[in-house]
Parts: sequence; C-alpha cells; structure tokens
Amino acid sequence: MDQERKNLIVGGIYLGDVTLALAGLAAELPAYVKGLDLEKLLTDGEKAGAARQEVDKMLTAESDPKTLPPELVRLTLENAIGAGKFLSATRCLEILNEKGTYVEKYLGLARKHVGEGRIKEAAEALVIASSLELNEGTPLFQYAGPALHDQCTASREKCITRIPPDEAVLKGLDYLLEGPKTCEAVAALAPEVRKSLLPHVALARDPDAGDFYRVYSQAHADLEEIEGGALAGLRADAKRVADEMSRFAESLGSLPLGEGATREVQEKLLRNAASLKKEFSDIEVLLEHLQLHRVRRRLEELIESRTDLERASDALKQGKGAAAAPVERVLDLIRDLAEKKIVETIGTIEERLLATQVTMLGRQVPSQEHWQYLRELAFKYPVSPLVCCLRRINNKWMVVPAWDSPLTPLLK
Repeated sequence: MDQERKNLIVGGIYLGDVTLALAGLAAELPAYVKGLDLEKLLTDGEKAGAARQEVDKMLTAESDPKTLPPELVRLTLENAIGAGKFLSATRCLEILNEKGTYVEKYLGLARKHVGEGRIKEAAEALVIASSLELNEGTPLFQYAGPALHDQCTASREKCITRIPPDEAVLKGLDYLLEGPKTCEAVAALAPEVRKSLLPHVALARDPDAGDFYRVYSQAHADLEEIEGGALAGLRADAKRVADEMSRFAESLGSLPLGEGATREVQEKLLRNAASLKKEFSDIEVLLEHLQLHRVRRRLEELIESRTDLERASDALKQGKGAAAAPVERVLDLIRDLAEKKIVETIGTIEERLLATQVTMLGRQVPSQEHWQYLRELAFKYPVSPLVCCLRRINNKWMVVPAWDSPLTPLLK
C-alpha cells in the first residue's frame, strides 16, 4: 500500500472519520481527498503516532485490503465517539455489527452514573447511547422541534410548555434523545432523576444553549416592555373609545327628535352611533388576541368619520339641537386619537412584537411564517422548542418565549 493511502487511513482513524479512512482503500481515490493536507489536521502527535503504528501493523506495504480491518474500525469508532462524530460512529457500528452492544454499553454506564449521583456523566452517556441508536447520528431537531407544537394553534393546553412538569420533562428528554431504547431507559428513571438530567442532556445536545438563553431573555424583556407600555396605552385608549361609543349611542337615544332637517341629522346619527357602539364593543377582546389589523381598521374608520360628524354637529347647532353636545364629545376623542397618531402606533406595536422572534433567531426568515421560525430556531438552538410557544397575531402566528413554562427555570 502506498504512503498516500496509508496517510488517509491514519487521518480517518485519528479524526474518527470512517469515510476518510475507507477512502484510502478505494480503487480510485475520491476527488474530495485529493490535495487534502492531513499534516495540518493531525495536531496531536502522540495520538497520530499511535494510529500510524496500528495501521503499519495491520497493513504492510505489500497488502492490498478491500476492507478496513475490524481493529482499525474499532479504533476509528472510539475516536469518533470521543469527538462527537456520531454519524461516523454509527457507520463503524454497522460495519462491526455491534450497534446494539454499544448502545447497551452506554445505557449501562448511564445507570451506573445515576446510581453514583454523577448526573452530568449520566447525561453524557445517555446522549452517546441515543446518538448511536440513530441512523443520522443526531435527532433532526428542525423537524422534531416544530412537531412539539403541532397542536398549539388548536389546543394550547397540550403544548409542552403547559403540560404538567413531570410530563413536560419526560417529553423534553424524549425530544432531545429520540433513540427508542434510550428513551425507554429514561422513562424507567424516577421523575426527580429525569428532572436533574434534563439541563445536562440539553447542554450536551445544544452547546450554544447559553447564547440562546440570552436572546430568549431579551425577547421576553422586549415583550414585557411592549405589554406594559405601548400595548397597555393602546388598551386604555381602546376602552376609552368603547365607553365613549356606548355613551354616545345612549345619549342620542335619550334625546327627543327635532323637526325637519334636525330630525333627519339626528336619525342618521342614531344609526351611526348604534353601529359604532357595536363596532367597538369587542375591541378590548380583539386587542387581547392581538387582532391589531382589525383594531386599526376600526379606528381608521372612526377617525375618517370626523368630517361627517363635524358637519352633523354644525347642523345641529344651527337648529339648536341638544344632540350637538354628544357629537362634540366624540369629536374631541377623535381629535385626541389623531393627535396621538394611534393608527401609526398600532403599526409600530405590530412590528415590535414580530421583532421578538427575530431577536431569538438572530435574523428574519423570508416567509415570515411561524413554522419556519420554529424550524430554524430548532436547528440553530435545539433547546428552543422546549421553552417557546405560539401566539396569534392578526391572521397568523408568531413564536414567543414561554416564560412560564415548567421547563424554563430548569433549562435557564
């Protein structure tokens, strides 16, 4: 065997990359290894030397093997597990036909660590066991994460962020681990043990979890500030409008109708007042559900009615109609809303609310769809679906921090 092929096998073993090791045995060297500078990758001289010794021992210059000897596959496997290259590790186990043996080995190690109170080490063993079970080497969080929220738009009480704590912890571990045998082993543990395991398993699966918790906390703080500031102000104005429209209809209805033109103006105002009272009777409910487009449209129409109301008020004053006073109160309210630029404020509130999911992900997604945010958040930060949920905004949904989730204090 020539030196270049030996070097590829040594490099594959050293890096725990079975694909690279097998490339050294190919009839024709794959294009992806040509020009590869292995010397830059073999940074640990002692480890690389040991790998080279094993290769020299197994493969003489005259040998021309078609497969990697089991001893070298096993060495590659151990290095792959140590480096967290589980896709390579699972391929090694398939070659050795020892997947079940290794999964049980690490599950046994996890049980042993639990018995010794070494929870962090137990979590690491569970992650290795589950990774060796999976053909992909790791859960596909970009699909499994959004799946946790499949029912959230219809039954929020079934969301992982709202179910009882013990159930949420077990469901969270199943999501993070996914391997069937590993999940079965975890289900057999006591609830308190599972609870203590969760943050360690989460960190093993998501080394960037700390970065996520920072942006997650910022998104929560932004939402709290919007709720307590701009939205609270909008709710107060909405209540004021609803109360005034109700008073307007009642005031006009209690007045006797005038004669001639005054009567005609009053009758038209009575119809308009009844319509406005109905339009704004549920505005506080709409705001509670963040139906901002509908609220904005109703307020726009109210403000646009200003000219007609001013004409009606002038006509009533000329006819000395008592209905002019209620109209003037509504006009004062409309002028105040226009001066506050309430319509523009609603647009700003919507933008700020939607920006909180951008804060968590770090960028916008082109579709602006909540499922795409969930997918990309789960791919970037696997822990995110455990502490986020959905909230309706207009005719869509947005991803928001579930600060009151039973998993949030455990993971943060």
